[in-house]
This record gives sequence, C-alpha cells and structure tokens, in this order.
Amino acid sequence: MVASYDQDGYSWAGADIGPEIRKCLRLLKKNDPDGKVVLRPGSFSCPGQHPRLADTTQRQTALDEASEVGEWVVPLDTDEIVPDANHLVSEVHSTAETDADGLEYSAS
Repeated sequence: MVASYDQDGYSWAGADIGPEIRKCLRLLKKNDPDGKVVLRPGSFSCPGQHPRLADTTQRQTALDEASEVGEWVVPLDTDEIVPDANHLVSEVHSTAETDADGLEYSAS
C-alpha cells in the first residue's frame, strides 16, 4: 500500500491539516506491524490554484509509486470503504488468472 500525503501538512488549497495527517500516519503505522505500507510524502499544496490540479498531481505520483512496487493498483479515497476485503482479494485473484488488464470493483 502506498500512502501519499503532503509533507508540509497542507491541503491542496493550502489549509493546515498537519494534525490530521500526523494522526493518520500514526494509525497507519500502528496497524501495519509488517511494514507493508509505503509512506510517500510530497509537495501537493497549490494555494491559489484549482485544488483539482494538486489532486491530479498527488494521485499520479501515488499511482507511479504503487506501479513500481506492486502488480495491482487499487486506488481508494478516504471516503471509500471496502465492505468485504476477502471478496475484493478473491476478485483480484480471479481476474489475474484471466490476464485481464484491470478489474472494475465498486467500493462504497
């Protein structure tokens, strides 16, 4: 898993979200005893620009990182939930056996 975040603790629009980022990082580390999460800080804040520009930059950076360390990339936003992780893993394995380039999986 690749966790991308602004290294200076700012939102895309420049708001200070450092405390929230630090809390999320603590939770990630606490729940990753095997050290599988790859933390990737970067400079993603773009005050004065449309936030979508920073969003796109951050997503592409995380995708590039994930593509280097894994065979499959499953982008999950903070507002998405995988209700059944076993089902998702089963779908990935089934799809991988068909040599498909991708899998459409609806997270809620």
